Amino acid sequence: MGEPNDQDTAIGIFSASIANNWIDRPAVARQAGLASTNRHRPGTLPAHELQALLGQRAQLAATLTQLRTDLAELPGDHAWTVEQRERAQAELAATRGCLQGATDTLAQFDRPFRRRGHDAEIRNAHYATETLPEKIRTQSAGIEKLIDQQHGIDKRLTRSENLDKRCPAMETQLTDITDRLGDDRRNRSRGVRREPPGRVIDALGRRPHEAKPGRTWDIAAGQLDQHQTAYGLSRGLGSTKGPKLPLGFLFSRGITQDAARAVDQAVTNERQLTQGIEGPSLGIGR
Repeated sequence: MGEPNDQDTAIGIFSASIANNWIDRPAVARQAGLASTNRHRPGTLPAHELQALLGQRAQLAATLTQLRTDLAELPGDHAWTVEQRERAQAELAATRGCLQGATDTLAQFDRPFRRRGHDAEIRNAHYATETLPEKIRTQSAGIEKLIDQQHGIDKRLTRSENLDKRCPAMETQLTDITDRLGDDRRNRSRGVRREPPGRVIDALGRRPHEAKPGRTWDIAAGQLDQHQTAYGLSRGLGSTKGPKLPLGFLFSRGITQDAARAVDQAVTNERQLTQGIEGPSLGIGR
């Protein structure tokens, strides 16, 4: 707890965007007229605008998800850390008390004419004075770490509570971006269905004739065309290897991959359904 991670960084970046009033402006206010200049297909968005929207959508979704997680978990993390710190401080006080007791024992008995009959006490006291200082250092370091964790959680919780005030604006922004990408995808689905590019057929196969698999293919084909257009891909979904990839690319790749899997599942289900219907009829005809 308290250590920065990628999700913390995402919230930090988005908070900076908010501070610059990015959230208060339409996601593509300065690009509203650019769709008409897209040479790829009428009614669809150009690559640079798709990249911007996909990146903003991924960032908003990640920020809102992390925000909900933090608001749900950080209060409990804070209470746990405080409890652990108080327990550790009590243990440290007890260890210091033991060391002081051992020191007092040696002062009282470890001297001429006072050692007789106190050998065990003196021996134990010497052992304590030799070992307890290191234990005290370890316990003190543990307490400092817990204090740092508590301060980190306090900062994250304050930041999350402040960011939560912007949740309605962020959710509205996310809906707007999702709708724009959805309109683009639907326009691409219609165009691809009429004239499927080879790169789409290579990835998804030809459009199934059955109704449900066909509709699932349309969605996947539009999603694939959007992803490939946004990131300049001539085939496939693009590699996930290499330097750190944009969040928007990974988000778009993931939903496109899910859409492609849905096509396979729809075709399999249709095949099983067809076999289930044809099987009994063949039996009756015998």
